[in-house]
Amino acid sequence: MKYIKTYQSYKESSINEEFIGGLVKGALSKLFQAFSAPFKDLVNDIKTMFKEEDPNSVKNIVMTNLNQAIDGAQKSIREIKTEGDVLNIMSQFITSLTELANGIGKDFENAIKDKTKSTGATDVAKAIIMGDEQADWDGIVGLLSDPKYLYSKAKYEEGLSKINAQGKGADQVLKMKQNYASKFFDEFQKNITNELNKQLSKDEIEKIYNDSLKKGGVSNKYTLEDLQKFKNDEVIVRYKLKGYDNNKKPELQENEIGTKKIEEVDANRQKVIFIGKNGIRIEKNFSDILGPENNPQKTNVAEDLKKELGEIKNDGEKMGMVKDLTDMIKDPNKVNLVKKFIDDQGEEKTEA
Repeated sequence: MKYIKTYQSYKESSINEEFIGGLVKGALSKLFQAFSAPFKDLVNDIKTMFKEEDPNSVKNIVMTNLNQAIDGAQKSIREIKTEGDVLNIMSQFITSLTELANGIGKDFENAIKDKTKSTGATDVAKAIIMGDEQADWDGIVGLLSDPKYLYSKAKYEEGLSKINAQGKGADQVLKMKQNYASKFFDEFQKNITNELNKQLSKDEIEKIYNDSLKKGGVSNKYTLEDLQKFKNDEVIVRYKLKGYDNNKKPELQENEIGTKKIEEVDANRQKVIFIGKNGIRIEKNFSDILGPENNPQKTNVAEDLKKELGEIKNDGEKMGMVKDLTDMIKDPNKVNLVKKFIDDQGEEKTEA
């Protein structure tokens, strides 16, 4: 798929600095500069191609630019100087797609002035690249990371390792591996569109978009940078447990929310890792993170308590239970035991 843009279109575009910013250094820098080039004009493409009445137009925007990007990168494969760099193409490809997903929201915001609709379109674009749990779609990055996928990173590396170098010179082997890489990405281009159409339906894309509109354009996903900062600052964050209902407000289901410090942020898989009871790893999607725990105090808590106690003041049994609770709260050791019990229960639910 060949696509040539004018100098003026580049000049007028708003560049996604998170993705187009010299992120790739060394031997593969030229190849991935060619890969990133089409995305520099993404704002103009969105303005031209996005249709508010058709959220599936976002799929066309993403896949058109991705195909142009791969076309551009393939031209630079012949300029790679070592076998090791040919091997590393796929790892860097996955990283670049992840960076694109993390920064793509700015392009949609610049192109679509209605924040609600720009966020909806962003959520669709991110779902295409990184996956959507409700639609059971792993995303382009998820497929590339899945060893069972025909054009995965594992299959790419396996194919390169099987190239017979016996009796051949280094230059000849390098050329064979360059040929393999070029053919592999060419076949991947043909396959990924079919996989996307098969696994993420038109109705599912419309649902992702409409669900975002219902939330008023407020995305519940924290960016990679946000999550890494939470980790580095050792912030305790709130996250969805197994029984969390996305259709209910968080304050109505506190028992379905866990709290922990982040152990690791996996950028490629868009996963946040916590360490639970007995050292068990708990993995959550970026979309499962509800934000920092801040325990906001209600300003009218005393009035509410007075009202609620007034309603049960004639019930001797309940008032006795209230007294037992207030006596317990005065003892920090008992409070800590209760907190530990609650945390352990949350971990067990999460790990189930």
